[in-house]
Amino acid sequence: MSAWHISLRAHFNSRAATSDHERKRGGFNAWGNSFPREELTFGEVIDVDQIPFRLERDGTLDHLEAAGQCVELPRARASALALLAFGEMGPQRIRIVMESDSDQHGLDVEAAGWLVDGTSQVERALDCTHLHYPGGYELAHLRPVMWPYVCDLPRQRNWRRLRIEANPLFHIAAATLLA
Repeated sequence: MSAWHISLRAHFNSRAATSDHERKRGGFNAWGNSFPREELTFGEVIDVDQIPFRLERDGTLDHLEAAGQCVELPRARASALALLAFGEMGPQRIRIVMESDSDQHGLDVEAAGWLVDGTSQVERALDCTHLHYPGGYELAHLRPVMWPYVCDLPRQRNWRRLRIEANPLFHIAAATLLA
């Protein structure tokens, strides 16, 4: 499988991860919760369910809330789009339109909620050992998760850009083109 990482940095508009010493700066959801940054390998390629993703950061921003972004794609003949995504306040849906020079293809994507029960076994996802609470305390009830999604495209071609519908409760941490 060939893979090309899609840089989302220019479109980051939110922060999902905080370090232990900065938990109070978590503003990802209304309660100030966040992913533990010490468990996320920013700048490196990670495999989630055998799909390579690169987690990036730009200052304190580390992902995008779907807000109508138009993302330019690397020059590559791809047959699938993979997302590392999660829904805030439960599962969330968006529509993504892949565009080539002569064609476009719409994808409907649903991301599962970002929180799972603290004792749940999670397979084929990027799950963390604990949730950061802004008060600095620990509760074992919930853990944060990012889920991989592979969206097959109708044919292998040079896709040029993707347009992301607005839904601020749908979060994308990484994206990869696959062939």
